[in-house]
Amino acid sequence: MFIRTSQLFKVRSFVKASPLKFSFREYAAKSKISHRAVGLNTEIPTPTTLRILRLKEHRLRRSLLGGILIATAVGYYLDGKYNARAIRRTLRTAWVGAVLAADYKWNFTYSK
Repeated sequence: MFIRTSQLFKVRSFVKASPLKFSFREYAAKSKISHRAVGLNTEIPTPTTLRILRLKEHRLRRSLLGGILIATAVGYYLDGKYNARAIRRTLRTAWVGAVLAADYKWNFTYSK
């Protein structure tokens, strides 16, 4: 799926035109100087607006984590059913290789 640059600009302009002008993180990163003194025409978000932004962030995190967990479970099932557990064997081999490399790094000496 390719996105044309005109579509990208539409998305960016939509994001800029959203009614919530600051995210909580941007607001927290701002200095204590008044926005009007700096020359910006925006207001400092109210606590209610900040609460809404925090809830949106938490909802986004929860949905991303849930999606990753569901995708992992589906992948695990499909790997066992159609792929003869090839992905699991590959991951197990990589894990054993990493443990072996760490063991050599921590315990190897020239005198032994």
